Formats: sequence, C-alpha cells, structure tokens
Amino acid sequence: MKVSSYSVARPAHYDRNATRTTQRYAAVIGPNSYVVRWTATIAAARKGFCENAFVLFRTETLPTAVDWCDVFVYSSNGTTSLTLANITFLGSTTVKQIYQDKSTVQITLYAGDTLNGSTNNANTGGTATNVVEAQITTFDA
Repeated sequence: MKVSSYSVARPAHYDRNATRTTQRYAAVIGPNSYVVRWTATIAAARKGFCENAFVLFRTETLPTAVDWCDVFVYSSNGTTSLTLANITFLGSTTVKQIYQDKSTVQITLYAGDTLNGSTNNANTGGTATNVVEAQITTFDA
C-alpha cells in the first residue's frame, strides 16, 4: 500500500524497513563465570520487538562438584533490565539432564536498548551444552 501522506495513516511496523535478526550461541563448554555470549543493540531512529527468546542447559559430562548455573536472555536500557528467558539451578549429577525456558511475551526495544544472552556454570569440572538465542525484528521508529 502506497501512502502519499503519513497524516493519513502510519504504516505498520513491518512496512517501515523491517529487518529480522537472530542471535544465537550454542556450544558444549566447561565451567565458566558470568559471560555475555552475544549482545544486540537497537540503533538510533529504530525500534525493535524481541519476538522470542530461548535458553537451554544440558549436562554432557558429570561435574566433580555441583554449584549454581544460569543461562538467560535479558534486555537493558542502561538503567534497568528485564529477564525474558532464564534458568537458574543447582548443577546436576545426571548425564543429559536438560533445563530449558522460553519467553512467553514479546517486548518492545527502543533506540539504545540492548538484548543480551549470558551463561554461568559454577560447577567444578564437567561439560554442558549451552544454547542462548533470541529473534529480534527492528524497524524505523
């Protein structure tokens, strides 16, 4: 639909130069402190929707001592943050134990806001599959 004047009607977000981006980290890793695996920042004069976020942790080899683990996706505007998908648990001594979460809401991100995917595995030894992903659609504000 071609609109000659925006005073008539503003185009929907998907008609305003929309672009979809997928952020994903997936690896089998050992213990690690809090690490930001990816960051997506909304550019000036743009807005965005985080359409979905998903996190997964699966034990591959057993740790010698268990401790707290986290995998999460969160947004931040520099002052406050909002967690979209999160798993926090005391490590497992069962091989192939799976923990997962997905977002159930879509949030709006404004220019300068960031979306981050992070992991933390405080276990001693062992390895685990970590998946942290999100899909973002950005468009002209």
